[in-house]
Amino acid sequence: MKKQRIILIVEDEPIVKIVEEKFSKKGFIIDVARDGIEAVERIHHSKPDLILLDILLPRMDGFQFLKVIRDDPGLRDIPVVIFSNLGSSHDLEKLREFKVVDYIIKANVTIHELVERVSKYLKNGENKSNIKKCQL
Repeated sequence: MKKQRIILIVEDEPIVKIVEEKFSKKGFIIDVARDGIEAVERIHHSKPDLILLDILLPRMDGFQFLKVIRDDPGLRDIPVVIFSNLGSSHDLEKLREFKVVDYIIKANVTIHELVERVSKYLKNGENKSNIKKCQL
């Protein structure tokens, strides 16, 4: 039996329901956190195979969340895909430092494309950063 892959979606916008539904239909186990603090709590209970992370979040933003998990030896290797509309060159540089595997701009992708891109990382076991290819 094929192991189901777990994705932690950290997102506080209404789009999360649609994203959650699409990933579930593809056979992924989905866990949702509405902010960085909740995500840190969830990640310690069930280590996900991948994190889909927005940057603009209440209580603890995506950058703070990334610092927490990258500083933790048990969590630092979890691949993170950013799904945000933030896009300054300064933000992109910070994300490179945190070794995120991809940066997907919400406004530039359909939900189907998002699911396909994220699925690729889980199927191929890719954990190499593609963020250097991003053009903002």
